[in-house]
Amino acid sequence: MRRRDKKWETNDPEYYEFLRMKRSQKKQEINKNKEENKICLRCNDNIYNNHAKYCLLHWISSLGYNVELSKKLLDLLEDQKYRCKISGELLIPGKNASIDHIVPKSKNGLNDINNLQWVTIDINCAKREMSNEEFINLCKRIIYFNQQYI
Repeated sequence: MRRRDKKWETNDPEYYEFLRMKRSQKKQEINKNKEENKICLRCNDNIYNNHAKYCLLHWISSLGYNVELSKKLLDLLEDQKYRCKISGELLIPGKNASIDHIVPKSKNGLNDINNLQWVTIDINCAKREMSNEEFINLCKRIIYFNQQYI
């Protein structure tokens, strides 16, 4: 049997802190290399833009959705051709893309894929707790009232 070095058998807290720091440094090094090579920090897939740290799937899951729903949301984004469901504006994940409830949660809307849509952050903020129909009607009233300025 090989004789163990005494430092490996120690219960010294400083030694364990040293090991923890080494692991942390190595992890930071790996993450830095991944960022430089534009690779997702979680799965080694390519990232979706120059400012991101994650692939699209992991960016969506970082918003608080489980992996199964994140996959469905990614499919939904692709089905919408990366366009806002209300304005048609091009969506750029991490920049202006936002997930919106068609029937707001405050009105008993579910966190179900059939009740979710991709919109711009501006529209999601303006829409607040309105349904799509209520929001579009509000926009029509605003345009009608302000026609003299258009």
